[in-house]
Amino acid sequence: MRRTFLVVLLAAGVSVVDASELEERAIQLRHQPVREAAAVVEPMLSPQGSVLIQPGTNSLTVRDRPEVVRHVVEVLTAWDVVPRDYRLRVRLILASTAAAIRPGQQPAKLEGFGSELTGLFRWSGFEEIDSFEVQAREGASVETKLGQGYTVRFTLRASPSEPERVQLAPCEVLRLEGQEHGIGVQHRVHRSNVSLRLGQTFILVTARSEEAKKALVVVLGADRETAK
Repeated sequence: MRRTFLVVLLAAGVSVVDASELEERAIQLRHQPVREAAAVVEPMLSPQGSVLIQPGTNSLTVRDRPEVVRHVVEVLTAWDVVPRDYRLRVRLILASTAAAIRPGQQPAKLEGFGSELTGLFRWSGFEEIDSFEVQAREGASVETKLGQGYTVRFTLRASPSEPERVQLAPCEVLRLEGQEHGIGVQHRVHRSNVSLRLGQTFILVTARSEEAKKALVVVLGADRETAK
């Protein structure tokens, strides 16, 4: 039987340490994929540390100083739980400089939105493009087509060190353009890793510059789904 092994070594600032000072611990994961555990473990390793990953058995072996190994075990124990479900909310909004307004007339704004940006940028007119809500589990990839040729896609990830946050890594916004001429071409409007605090609103603004007359605003929110 062929096994696949992946060894991750952090060699920056390596100093000579007696091998007898290092401790080795095998860890069996029950719920989370071991390949994702590497991203959790790597930042905790000392320059002498290493982690051996065995995808076939969903396990890993950590070799490092005793205090580091203990910390890795504690973090992985808290992280290796049944994947949780979340409710994600996404709104796409077109922001623009306001048209001429008659004396005494107030610029139109969307309900629950607008004041956060008006004081920071020159945009004061907001038009809703589309929105959606979706239930997703940790590790799931979501892709949704929206109005005006936009597509939003992301992979939902837990944040082991911050249980009140989730990561959309990566989070992408794409737009299909040129459909009036036949087959359209999809362009990437934005791509980044987004950290969302549960219960709060995250506003992402994409524009050519702060002086641009138009901008795409992505409003994101997330909550943990409660068991029914």
